[in-house]
Formats: sequence, structure tokens, C-alpha cells
Amino acid sequence: MSETPRVAITLTQCWHQVPGGTATSVQRLVGALHQTHQVDLVGVGACGDLRRPATLLTNAPPGDWTPPIELVRLPLPLPILYDLWSRTDWPKVAGSAGAIDLIHLTVPIRPPEEKTPLVATVHDVFPLTRPELMTARGAKLMRTGLQAIFGRSKRVMVPSQCVADDCVAAGADAASIRVVPWGVSAVEFGADAVHQVRTRYGLPERYVLFVGTVEPRKNLSTLIQAMQRLAEPDLDLVLVGPGGWGDALGSASGASLDELPFKVIQLGYLPEQDLAALERGAAAFCFPSLAEGFGLPVLEAMAAGAAVITSLGTATAEVAGEAALLINPLSANDLAGALSRLLRDSDLTAELRERALERSRLFTWQNSAELTLEVYNEVLG
Repeated sequence: MSETPRVAITLTQCWHQVPGGTATSVQRLVGALHQTHQVDLVGVGACGDLRRPATLLTNAPPGDWTPPIELVRLPLPLPILYDLWSRTDWPKVAGSAGAIDLIHLTVPIRPPEEKTPLVATVHDVFPLTRPELMTARGAKLMRTGLQAIFGRSKRVMVPSQCVADDCVAAGADAASIRVVPWGVSAVEFGADAVHQVRTRYGLPERYVLFVGTVEPRKNLSTLIQAMQRLAEPDLDLVLVGPGGWGDALGSASGASLDELPFKVIQLGYLPEQDLAALERGAAAFCFPSLAEGFGLPVLEAMAAGAAVITSLGTATAEVAGEAALLINPLSANDLAGALSRLLRDSDLTAELRERALERSRLFTWQNSAELTLEVYNEVLG
């Protein structure tokens, strides 16, 4: 091994149709690791995605992220790459990345057996514990992947104690688990930014904000029911994030979105500065997810000074600590009650905003990088 270890880190989720928080976390971790100058990283990506032909023609991942490290591509596109990995030991990561000391797998897909030691990041174990919240194909692929990871990895990094406990319950060796929380980078915005961004997107003065992929696991149908029961005048629901799959907005409300007594405004992807201002300006940031491995949107909203409501019994409660109102995500009444408290108690709202800012400062990408380097050094000796 050279004095500076050379580590191949998989970046294949950056080619997913909906990359989500796991891709964001890996991108930020790569940036922080690169800035330490203590590891020589090489990113390992897919050869595009067959479902999006334009991605086959460029070496860079889709989107606006440019890797700060060397990037090599495996000779297969998604989803074929994952299908082949789940059944065979080709293509090998080391075969594409050249001479490396360590492989860092960041997706829950069965890795090829290689002589190079392996560490892995497991973002969650929902394929084992909550497969009904996923597509059948995804759950099957990832279930096989997690079982292989637990058997082969020298160390398994997880973003929360919640996931660590789930991994052990699923059969992972507790001695191999290391908690490496994700971080957040506070976004600077001016004093008038909230007003400007509301005007730019045509939003009302009062709104409830959700940020994340629109999929069943995020439990938006319960949020819609809660707002129906609240029956608060001039309060709309704003959704920021990519479309996902399934009946994410649900039919539990008993009405189509057009028939609701409030507007549901779907904005899709927003630039970071605009999003931070919207989070700061929201009457409440609601994230009533049924299951999370960490909950990066919650931490990012806290770093913007949002008043947060999120779910008991999930990793988001671990992240939020006492800086958010915690609710039963299966109870629309519980969620409506929390919203009502924030709308009617300005002192509580101001206190939660201050607590959120203070707690968010405990989570940095520099710390994530340092803990990851500790894991690399444990394995490499």
C-alpha cells in the first residue's frame, strides 16, 4: 500500500433515475474526503442508464454535480450492471479502477468477490424490514445485496444508530458496524431572500413545506389528511423534490388534489439557495416519513432555521433530537395537532427555529470524512 491509500468508491447511484438523498450524501462525502488530502479517491460509475439514452454518451453523471476526483466507468449501464452484479462477479471494481487498496461500496447491491478488501455504506435496511415501501424489483435486488454486504465487508458504515440496530437485527456482526452520521452545509441567504423566493414561485405568505422524493414511504397522504382536518384558511402545501413512484399522494384523503380546500403546489427540484429560503419561510417543515435511514431533508431544513415536524420511531427523530416536534406518522390527528401548535404559538416556533440551528451545527461533512477515514485506516492497518 502506498503512503496515501487509494480507495475506489462507487458512485453508481448518481446515474439513478431518482438519485435521492443517498446520492447527495455520497457526493458530499466525496467532496469532504477529497479536501482532507489523506486519501486518493477514484470514483466508479456506471456506463450510463439505458432508460435515459443521453447518459450513455457522456462520461460525467447526469445533473449538476461534477466529481472532484478521478472517475472511471464500469463497462455496463444501469440497470444491467446491477442485474449482473446480483448474479455474477463481473464487472469487477478493481479491474476498472486499477491498482487500489480498498473498495468502498455505497449501494446496497451484491458486490463482486474481489481480492481487494471491501467496506460498505448501508443507508438503510428497508429491503429487509419494510419491502412493501419499495418496488418489488428494488427490494429483491437490495435484499440480496445487503446479505452479501453483511457477509463480505470488513466494516459497514451506517448514518444513524437506528440503522446500526437494524443491521444487527438483520444478522450483521455488531463489531463490524460504525456509525458515520451525514453532515450539512449551511446555505447563506440575504434578509429579503424569503420574500423574494415566495414571489419567484408564486407562493402564499403561509405554507407548509415538504422536501423529498414523492413516494409512498414519505407518507404524504397523512400530511394531506392532517391539513384537511386543520382547515386552516390561507395555508397551502408546497412539495419540493423529484417525482418517485406509486400513489405517493394517496387516495386516503377521499378527494382529488383539485378538490382539496387548500392548494398542493409541486415545485420539483430547486436550487440550494432558493430551497433554504423556502425552508426558513415555511410556517412548518413537515417530514412525516414512515421510515428513514437518516433524513437529510430534515437536517438541511434545521440548518436553514425551519420549525420542523417529523416522525417518532425513525432516524429523523434521532437526527432532530429536541429541536423538532415529533409525531406518530400514522396519525393524521397527531400531525394536525403539531401543525396547530406551531401556527398558534409564535414563541414555540421561534424556540424550535433556534434549537434547529444549534443542533444542525453538530453535523458536518468534515466530521463524516474524518470518521470514514478512521474506518479506512482500521481496515488497511
